[in-house]
Amino acid sequence: MYKRQVADIPRKDLVDKLHEIADDSVSPKQIIAYVVDRAGLLSDHGGIFRFPHRTFQEYMAARYLWRDPSDLPRLLHGDVERWREAFLLAGARTAKMPYAAWNLMHNAIHQQSSTDAESPWLVAALCAQLICETKLLRHPRTELQNDTLKAIRAKIENILINGRLPLPERAAAGHWLGGIGDPRKGVGLTADGLPDIDWCPVNPPPGGTFVMGEKGDEFTGKGRINCDRIRARYAIARYPVTVAQFQAFIKATGYEAVESPLGFDGPTQPRVNVSWRDAMAFCRWLSEKMPRGITFPPEAKITLPTEAQWEFAARGTDARDYPWGNWEENRANTYETKLGKTCIVGAFPKGASPCGALDMAGQVWEWCLTAWADSHAAFAPNLDNASDREVRRVLRGGSWNDNHGVARCAYGNWG
Repeated sequence: MYKRQVADIPRKDLVDKLHEIADDSVSPKQIIAYVVDRAGLLSDHGGIFRFPHRTFQEYMAARYLWRDPSDLPRLLHGDVERWREAFLLAGARTAKMPYAAWNLMHNAIHQQSSTDAESPWLVAALCAQLICETKLLRHPRTELQNDTLKAIRAKIENILINGRLPLPERAAAGHWLGGIGDPRKGVGLTADGLPDIDWCPVNPPPGGTFVMGEKGDEFTGKGRINCDRIRARYAIARYPVTVAQFQAFIKATGYEAVESPLGFDGPTQPRVNVSWRDAMAFCRWLSEKMPRGITFPPEAKITLPTEAQWEFAARGTDARDYPWGNWEENRANTYETKLGKTCIVGAFPKGASPCGALDMAGQVWEWCLTAWADSHAAFAPNLDNASDREVRRVLRGGSWNDNHGVARCAYGNWG
């Protein structure tokens, strides 16, 4: 059944509008014949005219709204998908006058939506995209414009913390947030340019042991033990080290490392192409630079977690398969998500481990301090070492390109 769309134009409406603008030398019928048969700007569907090329339709809508964009926020909240390109095109035009672009976004971000619960979050992401694509942050801002920027950031932060929107839209919103300044603790830098690590405290297991590994592990064959290697309180980062954080290390030290490929290089995506030695160099540098105080006492040291520390932080005391329990979709960036790459850290709030750490399943493989042993029973204390000696080191957590079986808490790999 045919359903009339907003952009469809009945013949009578088109003729009436052309009568208003056509002069005596040409008739509406001639104009319609030209734009349909010769120019191909419209197509005739039994007396209903449509734009055959949606991009041109969106461009024309944006041109109309350039003159008076006051109605665009209402239209956008009514149907974000239909009006998104018109909004971006109109915003790009107004970006030549930054005050006009900020005014457009201020109205859009504060427009109330009575029909679509997702539209406020989608609109915030669109505003962030507009800011990035037009490079608006290069221009000085008024107090009101800074308030608008804060409101956009806060809405997208809400999306990530509370897992709002379907995954593709949530990941895209996080990507654009990285471009306008992600305010979440633990993903960026401190005021003095150091990585802002958000530490999750981990207390030793009650009774001194926890279940490590799996019985009859068909993947690693390392077996299951009652591990007694966690004897002191420690802390683990809430998120994997981000591109921006690792870049601060490179900038400060001149360290040479393999670059992140295109599509994996957003400031709040986890840093990839990091060797075990690269990771250890980052830890040593940050440990030296970290201001000492109550939260980071003089005797504290930043290093990679041991394999036991990593697994206990990921699964806690109940030998769960995944950081949250049993496998469920939308809790980790594994092959099943079909994102096809890493996404911003913390995009899966429902995937938190017992200590609060995120992205411990999927996303990127995570290095451990421990040298590889073929079974947990064969572990020896000297395997937890920081020697630069060429040995295989433990990797944990799986990645965006691995199926969810590889992302289990007990699964181990080496590199």
